[in-house]
Parts: sequence; structure tokens; C-alpha cells
Amino acid sequence: MISFSFADLQRFWWLETVIYLGLLAFINFFLKKTLKKIAKRFPIDRWKGRVDTIFYLPSSFFLWICGICLIISFVAVHFRFSLVYEYSYSFFRTAVIFTLAWVFLRWKKEVEKDLIYFKHTIKKIDMSHVHMIGRLISIAVISIFLLIILQIWGLDMVPLMAFGGVGAAALGFAAKEVIANFFGGMMLWINRPFVLGNYISLPDRGGLEGVVEEIGWYLTIVRDKDKRLVYLPNAIFSTISVVNTSRMSHRRIQITVGVRKEDFTKLEELTQVLKEVFEKHPSVDAYLPINVVFSSFGAYSLELFVEVYTKQTRYKQYLLVKQEVLYLLYKTIQQMGVQVPNPIIAIEK
Repeated sequence: MISFSFADLQRFWWLETVIYLGLLAFINFFLKKTLKKIAKRFPIDRWKGRVDTIFYLPSSFFLWICGICLIISFVAVHFRFSLVYEYSYSFFRTAVIFTLAWVFLRWKKEVEKDLIYFKHTIKKIDMSHVHMIGRLISIAVISIFLLIILQIWGLDMVPLMAFGGVGAAALGFAAKEVIANFFGGMMLWINRPFVLGNYISLPDRGGLEGVVEEIGWYLTIVRDKDKRLVYLPNAIFSTISVVNTSRMSHRRIQITVGVRKEDFTKLEELTQVLKEVFEKHPSVDAYLPINVVFSSFGAYSLELFVEVYTKQTRYKQYLLVKQEVLYLLYKTIQQMGVQVPNPIIAIEK
């Protein structure tokens, strides 16, 4: 009869290692298949449908870390590395905390994608708020993770915090521009003078105009009329004026047209008729002032000033309404038997 002593079994520690590695590979394969089956039960445009994307990589990492810690423990016991054996448990706990933080951050990212999808159906969702809250959550999770890791490895927090206070003061002085831009981004998020997708103009920056594409920690990115990306530090928005064109309620159309001095007797009737014509236009707001007045004497003509407000705020629709107003203006002038000797001067506001 063949028998094995405990000393003989210790010789086969490497066999246990191989068995555990095989077991980990099988569990990893089974986990992948299970997560894919769960994901198929939900639509891909929801975070539940991407559960394999969220959990597979962190859980696979955790399983292999567990296997490595277990193998290190076997090797440490066999070769009597007591120090390695003691720290393997701390390493295992670090892996647990790291995996949980990783899963949470990946889940947060998928939820942000869902909110982008819902943006088209729920207009109250502000993507700048979503991005900013997501960043704050990421900072909070990473900070908590680091504090827990320091406690796991037995580091004393008191001298570290004291050193951190001195270092923070020195760093704050050296990186005051970075800090100013960071808090500038926070103020943009709190006050919301503009959000992603808004069309803004900066009169103090050479009349820069464009669409806000990103509001980051340090920079705000604007795509100008020439489709170039302009990178603006967040701190400048506390010292310059910003015109948010996307939030205007109306657009103003101003036109100055000259008529012959011989048609002076028809001006009073012409102004009344034009006013009535513009009041009936569906895109002109009749509740706001509609001004059609004889404004001044020109060198060779009598100047007629026209001012109306259109409900169309988008630039393309505004141009179409302006074109219709010009058509009506010239057509009415012709119908009244009045002639225009000079070109029309149009002023956009």
C-alpha cells in the first residue's frame, strides 16, 4: 500500500498552483459567458445591455489578482518568506478596493452615455451638468480609494496631511493659473452663462463667435465660424462679457431705404401701409415695436427707417425672414408708386 506523508505533499506545491490557475481560467471563461447572456436580455442603448463591458474586465482582473495572491502565498509558505506572506493579504485587499472603484467608474461612464441618449427625448437634461457631476464623482471615488489604500498599507495620515498642506500651498502658488481656470470652470457650471451647444460671441476677444463644444476643467472649446477650434482658459470668462446668442428671444431687423424727394407727399401713407403689412407677417412679432418712420434727409433722398423683430432666432431662419421683409418692403414701395433712387443699406443686429 502506497502512502504519502505531509512532507511528500509539500513537494507538489507547484501542482496546486497549476490546478488553481486552471480553475481561475475556467471561472473567468464562465463569467464572460454569463455576463454576455445577461447583456443580451437588455437593449444595447441602456447600461444594463452593456453589463459585460462594465463588469468583465474588472472582475477578470480581480480573479487573476486573487490567483496571483494565492500563488504568492503558496510560494511564500513553501520557501518560508514570511514577509511576502504578510503583505500578500494587504495586496489582496487593495485589489478588492481597486476593483470596486473601477466597476463604479465604468458604470458611471455608461450612465453618462445613457443620459446623452435621453438628451434627445428629455430636453431638461443639461449635458454640461452631467459632465461636471461625473467629473466630481470621479474625483470623490479616486480620493476615497487612495485614502483607503493608505490605511490598508498602514501609512500614518497625520504627517502626510501636514506635508500635504505645505505642499498644497507651494503648489497653489506655482499653479495659480491652473487653479484659477479650475474654479473658473466651476463658476461656469454653477452660473451657466452658456452650456454645450450654445452659440456665443465674445466682443472683448475680437468679436469671436462660435458654438461651445466642450467645457473642461481648464479650457472651454469653441468652434468658430471658420470651423476652427478655439481653446479659451476658463478664468477669462470672469473678466470678459459673453453674449449668448442661443438664448435670445427675438432677432431685430433694421433697414434704411432712401426714396425720391419728389415722393415726399406719399411718405405718410407709405409708412402706415408698411406698418400694417409687417404686422400681418407670421414671423414678425406684432407685440414688439414695429417702427416704420421717416428718419432723416439724405444727400439725394429721403431716408425711411424700418425696424421689426422676428420670432425666428436661428440664423438661417432669420435670414429667410429678413429676405421676406425686404421683398415686402420693396414690393409695397413699388405698389405705392414710390421710387427708390439709392441702394438699400441693411444693418444686422
